[in-house]
Amino acid sequence: MTKVTMEHELGEPLVTPGGEAAQRLWSQGDYTRVGTRIAAVSEELCEVAGVRGGMEVLDVAAGHGNTALAAARREAAVTAVDIVPDLLAAAQRRLAADGLTADLRVGNAEALDQPDDSFDRVLSSVGVQFAADQLAVARELRRVCRPSGTIGLACWTPKDLWTELPALMAGHLAPEPGAPSPMVWGTEDGLRTLFGDSVQLELHDRVFRYHCASPRTFADMFVATYPPFVALRSQVGEESAARFEAGLLDLAERWNEADDGSLVLPLTYHVALITP
Repeated sequence: MTKVTMEHELGEPLVTPGGEAAQRLWSQGDYTRVGTRIAAVSEELCEVAGVRGGMEVLDVAAGHGNTALAAARREAAVTAVDIVPDLLAAAQRRLAADGLTADLRVGNAEALDQPDDSFDRVLSSVGVQFAADQLAVARELRRVCRPSGTIGLACWTPKDLWTELPALMAGHLAPEPGAPSPMVWGTEDGLRTLFGDSVQLELHDRVFRYHCASPRTFADMFVATYPPFVALRSQVGEESAARFEAGLLDLAERWNEADDGSLVLPLTYHVALITP
């Protein structure tokens, strides 16, 4: 039976400052509401990365288990790591409901507990992209991947709505000094900066279309549940929070492909395959 293992408590050495901040941030709101709707990205990640039955697979920054479930359905031996225990508990419930198993462990992408050269596939779906210490995460992904293995990452790219969303957020709450952009993971140059020129890198562009009843329901749900938006609204005044929500609604309406009142929002991502 799948269970959640607490590898270390918050404050012990393996929790870096970035990991501690990530645990505070992603414990807010309810990421499961957002994450459930993008499960297709994880399915595509496992397909492009060539996940097969019997492989040993690590899902890093696993959230509530989209990629862990996708790999487990392929009968891989899955370990999933996330910094937020409640998200792993949600993953545990999903695995049990589907009759699947995985080893779920609370851990930090910046300082993984797993041994060197342990996995055939090291995966993350729009997870490690939001880490604070990007170089540390890249080193850890390479460290735990076998020389014959592959690192597979699904990352949002600086296109579509993501061309405007970071500026909208920064206009209401300035990022921490020196905070890296998640979009570094969404470009070839950014990935080569993180992983070095010695690795083999393949990029497979994809478009995920987010469906919702309307742009308004999209904006309402995201400001109420998506952790970075929940954190922003808790740190700014009511007037600024209302302007942010209005700006998010405007983005959704302008990028909407539907003309019937519903929302079809294109979100471009790539699946990056990295051979150490």
